[in-house]
Amino acid sequence: MISRATIFKTSTNLALRGLSVISKLFLVIYLGKYFSLEDLGTYHIFAVSLALFVFVLGFEFHSFSSREYEKMEVDEVGKYFSNQLLFLLLTYFPGILLILGFFSFDLLGWEFFLPFSLVLFFDLLAMQTGVLLAARKLSIWFNFLFFLRGGLWIYAFVGWSHFVNPLGIKELLIFWVIGVGIALFLALTLVRLKGLWQPKGFRPDWAWIKKGVKTSLTFYVLVIFMRLIDYLDRYFLEFFNGREDVGIYSFFSGISNVPITLIGAAVTIQFMPLFLRAYREGERDIKVKLAKEYMGLVLGILLFVFAGVYVFLDPLLVFVDKRELMDHKDVLWALLIAATFFALGTFPQLVLYSRRNDKLLLLTGFFGLLVCIAGNYFLIPKYGIIGAAYAAIITRGSILLSRSYFSFLGPIKNSIKPSQG
Repeated sequence: MISRATIFKTSTNLALRGLSVISKLFLVIYLGKYFSLEDLGTYHIFAVSLALFVFVLGFEFHSFSSREYEKMEVDEVGKYFSNQLLFLLLTYFPGILLILGFFSFDLLGWEFFLPFSLVLFFDLLAMQTGVLLAARKLSIWFNFLFFLRGGLWIYAFVGWSHFVNPLGIKELLIFWVIGVGIALFLALTLVRLKGLWQPKGFRPDWAWIKKGVKTSLTFYVLVIFMRLIDYLDRYFLEFFNGREDVGIYSFFSGISNVPITLIGAAVTIQFMPLFLRAYREGERDIKVKLAKEYMGLVLGILLFVFAGVYVFLDPLLVFVDKRELMDHKDVLWALLIAATFFALGTFPQLVLYSRRNDKLLLLTGFFGLLVCIAGNYFLIPKYGIIGAAYAAIITRGSILLSRSYFSFLGPIKNSIKPSQG
């Protein structure tokens, strides 16, 4: 039986994340109807490349710090959060060279360089601040800030562009820069008010930063694997088929990501500190109770999304009025199957993470990346856009099976020891 407190917290988180998800759907629908498919593809190349850089430059340091924050007293958190911000600054500025290298490949025009760099800087810091709030079981505040960071500016853009003056993709990016900049300011203000950050008198703790880098290295490589799995399909489509096919695929991918986004922020973020504590203290009854609550919420969200797509997909495509999208609606159903495998796989992933079986997460992630590369390389040239969706199903299914085996069926080898930290 799910407790009332869990229902209230989950409902609030779902409402906040729902506003963010709906805003992204509005944007996808708006761009799909009023922008060319090529511009839609350009927007998504910008967005997925930005997401990759956030993880590359963030070094997945929060995978270490979130575990640390969860067990600290409030007065301890502040100085270590300052160290985390210092580390992010030290990775961002040399990372500009990587950004320059990326733009030299002409996947995006140089006119996008400045907004790309600014959104990356603001989003990198805002995301890490949100992780601190989630680690301290302030998931509602985390999702509120996520809405400010990734939802409010979209409502403003769509509203202005539709009712006041039509805007283009460059103006969209200006709204993005302003929105995430405001979110960062409010996030830092909030952690100050909550007593979670005391920058005054700060002295770097290089030993803690070094420990964090060492501990995060496994997660860093793992997350790079997982983000490449998320986004390589767009780059393969760009290479084999062109920007317009990226736009078609991205339109449906934006819809299929709804359950992934909802489950990640409204469920996984909320349950992560609970699982960490339960596995640290070895409370079997609590672990079973958490598992039932977690999977119940995941399955409920999946059923809700599938029902919504079944009812509203055809009216949505009629509204957008692009024949290319109507001709490829089977891509969405294939991507929803892949999203289901991903959502179900968050549970064994959470179990392995809580047990600190980090090397098993890395091993299964690398396996998934190899499947992803092979799947996209062979299926896209033969089947086109739907081939990318087939590759996603195979990839997500292989990760789900391998992590489920190690979590529930397979013995943990003595040679694979839990990571320290």
